[in-house]
Amino acid sequence: MVEISNEMQQKLQEYQEAQERLKLILSQKYQIELNLKEAKNALKEVEQQEKAEIYKIVGQILIRYDKGDIVKELKDKIETNELRLKTIAEQEKKLSEKLKSIQDGFQGSVGSAA
Repeated sequence: MVEISNEMQQKLQEYQEAQERLKLILSQKYQIELNLKEAKNALKEVEQQEKAEIYKIVGQILIRYDKGDIVKELKDKIETNELRLKTIAEQEKKLSEKLKSIQDGFQGSVGSAA
């Protein structure tokens, strides 16, 4: 039976935790991308409307809004989601680099132990 050193166990635990964080980040990234796409599509549709009345669902009711207000709201939402997407992409990159570093450390440890 192969025994794993405490250091190797810690690295393995750190690697597993980093993998879980990366899964969470990728899930958040996907959700942000969906929100961004939805906001862009909504903005495109609103901007194409000339004199149509625009309604927004608030809770369980439909409320009529001014086109300019909706356009501003959607542009703000797009800007916020783009910023969040940029931030989460940076987190993803750093975490991926950390995972690669830990993995390289495993390979170096296994190679020197053999």
